[in-house]
Formats: sequence, C-alpha cells, structure tokens
Amino acid sequence: RDWQTEWNGSYADLQNDIAYDATVPADSNRARLLQWDKLGQYQSDMRLKVNGVVFSRLLLSGEGDYTRGGNSRAAESDNIYSHPPLHGAEQNLFYALGGAWLYKGDSLAVSLQENSNTKTRYSGRTDTSDVAHLIVSSAHTFTKENMAFLLAAQGGSASASYNGTQKQTWCGSLNARLALFGQNARFFISQDLLPVVAPYDTVPIRVDSLLQPFQSLGGEVMLGVNRLSLFVGYRTVRNLDSAAVVNAWPEQVAPYKQPRAVWSVAPMFGRFWGWGLYSRYMLSDARPFLKATAALSWEGPLAHDHAHLNADFSVNYWSVRDKIEFAGADDWNREIYDCAFTLAVQIKMFRLFYKMDNLLDRRLAYVPGYWMPGLTFRWGFSWIIQG
Repeated sequence: RDWQTEWNGSYADLQNDIAYDATVPADSNRARLLQWDKLGQYQSDMRLKVNGVVFSRLLLSGEGDYTRGGNSRAAESDNIYSHPPLHGAEQNLFYALGGAWLYKGDSLAVSLQENSNTKTRYSGRTDTSDVAHLIVSSAHTFTKENMAFLLAAQGGSASASYNGTQKQTWCGSLNARLALFGQNARFFISQDLLPVVAPYDTVPIRVDSLLQPFQSLGGEVMLGVNRLSLFVGYRTVRNLDSAAVVNAWPEQVAPYKQPRAVWSVAPMFGRFWGWGLYSRYMLSDARPFLKATAALSWEGPLAHDHAHLNADFSVNYWSVRDKIEFAGADDWNREIYDCAFTLAVQIKMFRLFYKMDNLLDRRLAYVPGYWMPGLTFRWGFSWIIQG
C-alpha cells in the first residue's frame, strides 16, 4: 500500500477598483460618466487530498476543498455620487471521490464530485447553487516503436440547481491522442454544464442560461523538427449562452461576444545562439476576429556563467471589436497594439528585472471601463529561498 496525503491552505486579501456607468447632473456637458468604486476581496481556502493504491492495481482518491470569503464595495471620495458601503459573503464546499482500476495500458474509473456554493449578495439576498457529476471513464493505450495512441472516453450524469431551479443532463467526452515519430495530434468532443456564477451586484439573472449544457468539439496538431515547431488547433462551441458568460465580468459588461469557433496557430523558433521567436494567432468568428501575440527574446550567460541575461520584446494585438458604449465613451473597442520590453538578470536564485509597458504610449482598453496606463516603467526582484 502506498498512500499519500496533501494538505494546504491559503489566504488572500485584494484591493482593486471597479468601474461603473453613472448619470451626471443635467448641467453637465456629458450625460454619462466613468466612476470608480473601491473593491475589497478576501478569501481563505483549505484543501485536503488523499490517494493510495490497494490490491496493487486499484487507485483510490479523495479530495475536499472549503473556501470562505467576503466582498466589499465602497465609493471613492471624489465620486459625484456616494453610496453606503456594500458587503457580501460567500462560502464554497467541493469534494470528489474516485476509484480507478489500472491494468497495463488500460484503466477503468468511477468518480463523484459535487460543488455547493452559498453567496450573500449586496442586497442581502442569499443565493444557493449546487453542481454534481457522476462519471464513469475508461482509457486504452497502445504503443509500438515510434507510435503511441491513447483513446479515453467518459460519460455520466450532470445536475445543477440554482435557488431551487434544477437542471439535469448527460455529460461526457471522447479524447484521442496520437504520437508518431515525435509529432502529436489530439481530437476531442464533449458536453458539460457551465459553472454557476452569480455576481454580488443585485442585477437580474437568467437562471436558464446558468444551467445550460454546452457542447465542444475540436482538435490540435503539434509538429516539430529541430528548433522549429508549429501548433495548429481548432475548437467550436455550441449552446454557450453569452448571457451566462457576462456574469463573470464587472458590471456584466464583457469585452467581446462569445465566439462559436476559434482557430489557433502558433509557429515557434527555439533557441539559436541565444535567440528565440515565439508567436500565437487566434482567429475567431466573432470580433475581435484576430488576437495575436509575438515575442523575440535573447538569453545568454554573463560573468563566466555566474549570471544569465534575458531580454524580451513582445507585441500584443487585438483587431477591432463590436462597439461598446460605456460611461459616455464608445471607443473601448479600438484596435490594440501593446508593446513591451523586459530586461532581467538571473544570479542563482535571485532575479532582478526592469520592464517597460505600452511602449507606443497608446490609449487602449482590454476591458470596458479600464484604460491601460500609458508608457510605464517598472522594476523589481524575486528571491527564491530553498530549504
């Protein structure tokens, strides 16, 4: 018998700003104005994992996670309109139990997992939600010389409830992986339920969109030779309601609509005399039609290999999005050209870096309500202490 137990805990206390759309007095030359609230979030988390093997081939596992947190929202001192501080709270309990029978390259497993959430929103209303999965899965692996093939399938029941409204459907997936002479390919198809997410703000929520099953289909190929590699992937999603997705964004204002299909292409050139070139392009059927990122970097030794220098120049690009009017502005959707340069020195476990963001000093926003700073200079260090 070989049993392992892992326990960890964490605490986070975050302070941030949240933008909202406000109406200003009639004598103003603007009908709407961007205002800010101070957002406070804290969360404590405890997690326990246990797994072990019995009868040589039976793997048993269990996991539990308990999270408790709070949320507060207060008006900034220079806001046109003030409001009393708002407070919310949340607790979340997750557990998973499973067993898998392992035999050579095959496996058969059964798992049960459930996530229960209780959230007290700013209005004082308490919302409860629960999502449970009962899954049976099987995998088969076939290997021969320069080839490896994996076929994995799982299926079962998925159920969700939100304030007493229930939804039950089947869930499942089929995955196939092939590795041939160092080249890799994967195909997948699945159906599942969206996680239930309710904002703290008191806004109308379409329960049917929260409990909506969605389907996903796609594949990806990874090819490589010497220092050159190419990744090509495709994913399409059906029945993913944008009304459910916006609940995860501040003020329920998403930066773009949920795409139904996305192509990903990532050509890469590995290190040659210290130089490396990496890029990734995402093409979708919804604006922005193109998201792209590329980075040119150099890495080399310093001081007789006692230190390493890394220089990195990167570009991030988004094409035009659908027009979004928020707080009297309608240019949140403009093209994004975001360039950055980072210089870092690594000396054993100590790292010192200097970074310049938004080199073109452009007015740009990834999320409506949040203009990125102009040309920004930052520096810092990190030190890893090992015991």
